[in-house]
Amino acid sequence: MPLTRFPFVDALTPTGRTTLRRGAVVEHVDAGRVLIAKGDAVAGAYLVERGVLRIYTCGPTGREQTLYWVGPGESCILAINCVFSQLRYPAWVEVDDEDARIVMIPAQVYRDLFASEPALQRFTFDVLSRRVIELTESLADAGTLAVEQRIIHLLVSRCGPDGKVPMNQERIARHVGTAREVVSRIIGTLARDGLVRTGRGTIELIDVEALSGRLSD
Repeated sequence: MPLTRFPFVDALTPTGRTTLRRGAVVEHVDAGRVLIAKGDAVAGAYLVERGVLRIYTCGPTGREQTLYWVGPGESCILAINCVFSQLRYPAWVEVDDEDARIVMIPAQVYRDLFASEPALQRFTFDVLSRRVIELTESLADAGTLAVEQRIIHLLVSRCGPDGKVPMNQERIARHVGTAREVVSRIIGTLARDGLVRTGRGTIELIDVEALSGRLSD
């Protein structure tokens, strides 16, 4: 059965697991593909087994701004909301920087399971609570933080164990909703201050503590 990263599956009743197994659709999606566009009808709940989904908005000028990411073991709460409300999707969903394995649970199947399976109810409420907090913080940051602080926050939150952020400056600009020239200037300043080191398609964080300190300046 798919959804090996989701513990709620083991807590389903035998009938619930059978319903899930018969209804779930596994999709292998290429990096960079837009999985859902703003205004689309949502086919079901999207649960990520591999890869990362980026949920973003697009302003009047065409600039993008990331709302949140959905990684392995997680689901998109906006899509789940559309499953229940039957509203059109309010943003865009893009497969981020690597191919993804997505399990789509059709809308009616998800609603039926939610009505009868406490394990899926708990999972849904957990996704909702975490995403509401994350989305609120993202919107607050966009309204209160300077562009430099938003870029630093992105770098610190997305760096790997090796301190590297696998993003070029164009992608960073898309994430924070600014121009590439602005990102280039700020990254250049951080590099001259000895806080980051730039490479081909990556940025390495040299002093994460000092970078984090600039968020509170």
